[in-house]
Amino acid sequence: MSFFSIIIPTYNRAHLVSKAIESVIAQTFTDWELLVVDDGSKDNTKEVVSKFLGDARIQYVYQDNAKESAARNNGISRSKGQFICLLDSDDYYLEHHLQTLYDRIAQENFQVGVYHTLATRVYTDKPEKKQIITPLEGKHAVYKIWKNEILIHSAAIHRDITAKHQFRVDIFAGEDTEFFFRVALEYPVFTIEVYTVIYVIHDSNSEKFYQSKPFYYESRLRYLFVLAENQEFRKIFPARFFESRIADMYRWKAYAHHREKERMKAIGSLFQSVKSDGSYLLKLQTYKDAAIFLIK
Repeated sequence: MSFFSIIIPTYNRAHLVSKAIESVIAQTFTDWELLVVDDGSKDNTKEVVSKFLGDARIQYVYQDNAKESAARNNGISRSKGQFICLLDSDDYYLEHHLQTLYDRIAQENFQVGVYHTLATRVYTDKPEKKQIITPLEGKHAVYKIWKNEILIHSAAIHRDITAKHQFRVDIFAGEDTEFFFRVALEYPVFTIEVYTVIYVIHDSNSEKFYQSKPFYYESRLRYLFVLAENQEFRKIFPARFFESRIADMYRWKAYAHHREKERMKAIGSLFQSVKSDGSYLLKLQTYKDAAIFLIK
């Protein structure tokens, strides 16, 4: 049994997945297995991954397209490692990533929990941006995750946790944060302030592409509704916190509809924003938004 199981879900990323795989092979810590889960790709992903299968630690798994969360869950269910790591097919590890995780896990006597390093966002059109951690002494781990974010690519999750918690397949934007919130209610989270992961932001990356589309905000709303329904989460966050976030999301969704020239849907989303948080009726910006959607 390997110490780390690394899951790479991929879809039509034949031109990118090699770098992710190579970054795993280059790790100074070598006790790992890698499962590349092909989520129904239509390109030559299988052919590209096949070139790496001479390494007995690497497996290729094909599934019909079911989105990233399902691919992650599938890979986890097939894995055998003590700790699970997740890497998107367009990102990559620096060579000391697994060793850094292992050293901290050993320091904590292999305690069941989530361990995560820090990531550097690399853009095609602007300077890179390093993840910054804000100290939040006395705050619940869930609140710390909200403020500081655990990037999925930087985390190692004990197998006992993944036996109990899976990624929700009905959310594609925010599913990783929702997962870590649930986990943090029960298990410790250890932050390692070392930069070991490169998070690549490019034209087809979900962070850059999907945020212009209404369906992205629909998924973000599902994610927020799921959080708002959990009474444990409500105890951690300020009063009306989720209502305010939902109102914001409806407003951004309204602008996404406006960009698609869907005037009535834009107005409807703006109405839902006010309905979610009545204080929006007191904001001049709400009336400016309504004028934009009605006139343009």
